[in-house]
Amino acid sequence: MDCPSHKNCSAPICSKDDDTLQFAYWFPDEEICNQLPSPLWVKNQRKIRLKAKNGLSCFTYKMLNRNITIKKGITGIDPDKEISVEEGKWIKKHPVKKEMSEGQKAVLREKMLKMKERVSGKAS
Repeated sequence: MDCPSHKNCSAPICSKDDDTLQFAYWFPDEEICNQLPSPLWVKNQRKIRLKAKNGLSCFTYKMLNRNITIKKGITGIDPDKEISVEEGKWIKKHPVKKEMSEGQKAVLREKMLKMKERVSGKAS
């Protein structure tokens, strides 16, 4: 990928470093890659920066490159412990989001509309 700011960028995880991505880690107070369009791991870094409990725990590329729910207070792993072991524990605690089929989305939409009608009917 071509990244226009690669030469001036000091982000610890960079898509230009394909060979070393599997060994990369990032702390929430560090710079984030400006690559556009943003890959999943960059989007997750931005969310984590806003919601992280502290900047003392780190996130590996493998942790960042997962489609997970990022909630307020999220923490990474202790960089002073064995990264591969801690990474495995973290991944077990943060499962990948389950994708909904179009049918499931339609059923959910219908339920939400019915609920909205009931609530607006009570307000009258």
